[in-house]
Amino acid sequence: MRVVRRGILYFCIFFVAHSFASLSQSDEVIYTLCIDGGGSKTSLQIVDASGAQVEFQKNGIVVNEVRSGSSNINAVGLQGLETVFHELFDDIIIDGSPLSSVSNVCNVIGGFGGASALSTRESIATLIQQWNFHSIEVMSDIGIISQFIQGNGIALIAGTGSVCFAKYGDATLQVGGLGRHLGDEGSGYSIGKSAIKASLEKGYGYGQDTVLVQELCPRFKLENILQIIRPFYAGTITPQDVAALAPVVFQYEDSDPVAHQIIASAIDGLANTLHIAAYTLNMEPSAIYLVGGIFRNKNKDRFIQMMIDKAGLHGWDIRDISSEHPVVALVSKRLQQ
Repeated sequence: MRVVRRGILYFCIFFVAHSFASLSQSDEVIYTLCIDGGGSKTSLQIVDASGAQVEFQKNGIVVNEVRSGSSNINAVGLQGLETVFHELFDDIIIDGSPLSSVSNVCNVIGGFGGASALSTRESIATLIQQWNFHSIEVMSDIGIISQFIQGNGIALIAGTGSVCFAKYGDATLQVGGLGRHLGDEGSGYSIGKSAIKASLEKGYGYGQDTVLVQELCPRFKLENILQIIRPFYAGTITPQDVAALAPVVFQYEDSDPVAHQIIASAIDGLANTLHIAAYTLNMEPSAIYLVGGIFRNKNKDRFIQMMIDKAGLHGWDIRDISSEHPVVALVSKRLQQ
């Protein structure tokens, strides 16, 4: 009798466990957590199964977006990236339920700068998996934007860094994306670094007068602009801090000759990137997708037009999607297909 009862007990335990596992595997996905991971900031937005944006609570406050710092793994490392994910996911409540209790009905789709290598994307996915999401899809930032190209076209990202991706027939080409030390022409970092360099040249007595000196000193709590050298090289002034100077330069583009020249150089750098991509593949006019904070500056229309003119890409279809969350836009695009 004890053997029979024990057998019945084991069967019940097996049945319940099996049913629970089947339920977990068959749960319908209700939410998608969309992560846009850049060199300066990382953004999280949530959409429902229809693609509509969902408001949620973070630390008791109703929001539609959570932001954290850089999630470029080449800049912050795995430990820094894990900190970013905690800042994004912890203390979130969706429709009255803690994220931990609904994670099994949540997908995560993320695009990350610096994640071009498969091993890097796998490492990022492993970090995210500790929150037990239903599924995780990790792509590079270029991987996200390239999916917007239907047929032939070019995607140009210009934020903290810069990179260009072109597709023509069966051929693809990446131009740039070498990081702040080897490339990133026209990026926020390159603009900010040029502002620091021009201010130092003025400080040493051989550079042009520029209002940028007066802007940089209080921003970094300096009595003299020459004091910026040590914290810059020590990393106390981070790449994100440098890239954050780009809006300051754009602010004075029309009134300060030095700022004007820095922006002109940024236009030249991005135009050259586009030109190389288009002419290397012998592309016919098609679509150019623009993404990143550089295309949200106060003179954006003029900036974009000058960039296209200098690239020699007249007649191309310019699609500025810089104001959209790229991963949310991708989810919406997939739902429409």
